Amino acid sequence: MKSWDRLIKIVFTGNLIVQIGIVVTGGAVRLTGSGLGCPTWPDCTSGKISPIAHPATGYHSWIEFANRLLTFLLVIFAIAVLIVLFSPIIKKSQIANSKKELRTLRLLGATQIIGIMAQIVVGGVSVLTKLNPAVVGLHFLISLPIVAAALSLLRKIQREVLVSNTFQPTKLEQSLISNLLRVMTGLTFLVISVGTVVTGSGPHSGDTKAPRYHFSARNISWLHADLVIALISLTIGLILIFRVVKTIPNSQTLAIAAQKLLGACLLQGVIGYIQFFSHLPIVLVAAHILGSILVWLSMWDIAISTRVFVKRDK
Repeated sequence: MKSWDRLIKIVFTGNLIVQIGIVVTGGAVRLTGSGLGCPTWPDCTSGKISPIAHPATGYHSWIEFANRLLTFLLVIFAIAVLIVLFSPIIKKSQIANSKKELRTLRLLGATQIIGIMAQIVVGGVSVLTKLNPAVVGLHFLISLPIVAAALSLLRKIQREVLVSNTFQPTKLEQSLISNLLRVMTGLTFLVISVGTVVTGSGPHSGDTKAPRYHFSARNISWLHADLVIALISLTIGLILIFRVVKTIPNSQTLAIAAQKLLGACLLQGVIGYIQFFSHLPIVLVAAHILGSILVWLSMWDIAISTRVFVKRDK
C-alpha cells in the first residue's frame, strides 16, 4: 500500500470509529439518565457552553457535555475526509479509478458532514422537547446511514470487496440474491427502528421526567423479537445460497460474512431476552445498543460487497 493510501486509510478508519463511538456515548447519556444534564441548547446551561456545579444535575451535566464535545471530534474527522477527497491526495492514491468512482466517494464524504449537521439539529430538538422519545429515536436512527457511508468509504481504501465488480450467476440467481439482500437490509433497519420504540416505551428515557411512548413495553418487545427471528431466518437462507450457488465469485467468503451476521443477530437475541427478563439492566442495554450497530454494519458490509445497489449493464 502506498503512503497516500495509508494516510487515507487512517482518516477513514478514524472516521468510522468515532461515528460508532458517538452512538455508544449517546447510549451512555441515556442509560445514566443524563439526557437533560445540559438542559439548554446549544449552551449547556443558560449562558454557558460548559457545565457548572449544581446539585440538581451533578455528574449528569458532565456526561452530556462530554458527548457534545465528541461531536467536535466527529466534525474534525468529517472535514479531514472531505479534505482528502477534494485534494490532489485522492488522485495520487489508487482508490478512485474513474471520475464516477470519485464522485461516489465525494458523495459518501459529504454524507458524513451533512449527517453530523442533522444530528446536531435533532440533538438540540431532543433537548428542547425534553427528550421526546420519537426525536430521541430519530437521533439514533440518523446514525445508521452515516456509519454505513463511513464503512463504504473504508471499504474503498481497503480494497476488500468480497466479490468482483460483476456477478457471474445467471440473471435469475443474481435477481434472487439482489432482492433478498435488499429485503434483509430494509428488515435490519426496521428491526433497529422498532428497537428504538422498545427503548422509548421502557424505563431508560435519559431523564426521570422524560415522556414515554404509550405502548405496551411487552407487546412492542415481542414484535421486535419476531422481526429479529425473521432476519435470522433470512440470514440462514442467505448462507445456504452462498454455499449452494457456486457461480458466485468468492461465495465461501461471502458465506462466512453472512455467518458473522448470523452470529451478531443471535447474540443480540440472547442479550435481548436476558435484558427483558432481568428488567433491563444498564450494562446489558448498553451492550444491546452497541450490538445493534454491529448488526447493521455486518448487513451493510455484505450489501456493498455484493454491490446490489449498483446498476449493471443488461
